[in-house]
Amino acid sequence: MSVPVATFLGFVASFAVLYLIRPLIHPTGAGWEKTWLIDIHRWFRGDVWLFFYYLGELGRKSGVTIVTLAGVAWWLLRGSYWKAALLFFDALMLYLFSPVTGLGAHWGLQVFALPRPGLFPNHKTYPEFVGTYGYPSGHGLLAFAFYGFIVFLALQGAPRQLRVVGWTTWAAWAAAFGFSRLVLGDHWPTQVLAGYVSGACILAGMVVGTTQWLQTRNGVPTVKTLTGR
Repeated sequence: MSVPVATFLGFVASFAVLYLIRPLIHPTGAGWEKTWLIDIHRWFRGDVWLFFYYLGELGRKSGVTIVTLAGVAWWLLRGSYWKAALLFFDALMLYLFSPVTGLGAHWGLQVFALPRPGLFPNHKTYPEFVGTYGYPSGHGLLAFAFYGFIVFLALQGAPRQLRVVGWTTWAAWAAAFGFSRLVLGDHWPTQVLAGYVSGACILAGMVVGTTQWLQTRNGVPTVKTLTGR
């Protein structure tokens, strides 16, 4: 299976999962979600709030663009041209077709149409997001579909111990990245979880496609070459 085909299937699965779990998501946040956000707002203030605010900047288009350009430049300088190309391809596909940006958002957000919490009008981000839709969380999606794929590329060929450390670090970072949406009051918890699931589908497609391409590139027999089908 080629990388484009696997990626396409990942995006299809992403939209399908969001559509299937949409009826399970409370339109304006369940009672426990409101309690969580109020408690989080009470506990995380001052410098801690600012930390999560700046962490969340990595989920904006400008942040993703900077990370993409930096990653592409780094791998080009190191001669890892295929990693640079795949990172650029991943970022481009997410920009054009993900459920929260580009053509994907035009269809997805309008169909799902679940509002953001809007509980804290004094927050710095409130004027930007008031009246907009928040299902799924773009940061939750990017934690897997974009940053998870960067980790996957970076750990190719790494020793097992380093891969364990790398994926464990990423998991902790992804949790904090999604949690930043709750600290800022920009999403309900279920919207963040939906973003994680949606992003995981896209990541799975990219990983499967890239893995099979690497096996073919390195001369490792795949199911198709072994069976002749």
